[in-house]
Amino acid sequence: MSKGEQVLERLEKEKRELERQLATLRESLELQRTGLTELQDQRADAARALTTLSQRLATLEDQWTNLANFHVSVERLYLAESREDALAAIVEIVANLVGSEEVAIFEKGDDCLTLLLASGVSAEPLRRIPLGAGLIGSVASTGQRIVIHSRPLPNMSTPERYEHTLTACVPLLVRGHVTGTVAVFGML
Repeated sequence: MSKGEQVLERLEKEKRELERQLATLRESLELQRTGLTELQDQRADAARALTTLSQRLATLEDQWTNLANFHVSVERLYLAESREDALAAIVEIVANLVGSEEVAIFEKGDDCLTLLLASGVSAEPLRRIPLGAGLIGSVASTGQRIVIHSRPLPNMSTPERYEHTLTACVPLLVRGHVTGTVAVFGML
C-alpha cells in the first residue's frame, strides 16, 4: 500500500469516526431539545397553576375580609345598647352579607307594618303598609320570606308600586311569631 493510500485510508477512518461523533452529537442535541420542550411545557403549567392559585388567594382574601366585616356587624348588633343601634347594625349586616344598602325595616302592629328605618330608599311610601298588602305585607302575614326571581310562592301577592325594586323580604321572628320584616331593595 502506498503512502498516499495509507493517508487516504486514515482520513476515511477519521471521517467515519467524525460522522459517528456527529451522529451522536445530533442525537444528544435532539434529546436536549425534547427535554427543553418538556421543561417549557412544565414551566407553562406551573405559570397557569400559579395564576390560578393567585386568583384563589385573592378570592379567599375577599371572603376573609367579608367575614371579618360580618363578624364586626354581628357583634355590633349583639352589643347594641339602643333600638337605633340595633337597626343600624341590621342595615350594616345586610350591606356586608347581601350587598345592598337599600333597606327598610318594619315593626308589625295589629293591622299594619310601621316603618322603623329606611336606608337608601324613600321612606314616604313605606311609612305604613297594611298586613297582607303587596309582597312586604304578605311576608308579615305569612312569615314566609320572599326572594324575587326565585320560584314564586303559592298565593304570592301582587307587588305594590313601591316594591318594583324589591329584591328580598324576610320576616323578623321572635319565638316563631312575626314581629317585623326586613325589605331589601336593589343590589349593589
